[in-house]
Amino acid sequence: MSEPTQFHIGPHTYEIQWTRKQGPNWGTSWPNKLRVRICTRKHSLSQQQSTLLHEYIHCALHQAGAPTWDWLTEEREESLIRAMEGPLLELFRPKNRSLLEWLTSHG
Repeated sequence: MSEPTQFHIGPHTYEIQWTRKQGPNWGTSWPNKLRVRICTRKHSLSQQQSTLLHEYIHCALHQAGAPTWDWLTEEREESLIRAMEGPLLELFRPKNRSLLEWLTSHG
């Protein structure tokens, strides 16, 4: 399966850039520019998946107004996202398919 090139949050479409150039982070997001970058160099598929979800959460928090939340410092945001990325990624795994189908059903 090829890497995705975009994702959507609300009315916004974000571009996903894949690169082999290693920067200081495995991934970077620019919510105001609707863009994220994910490094693939020396990172397994599961690491890339976790990194993309991590950057997605950054963008989702930005869309929810996080930059205006006084209590959410950059360090707290990173800690929150790191704590959530694993369990959220697990939600999309095949063993949770019935839960995901139920959560996204149109009742």
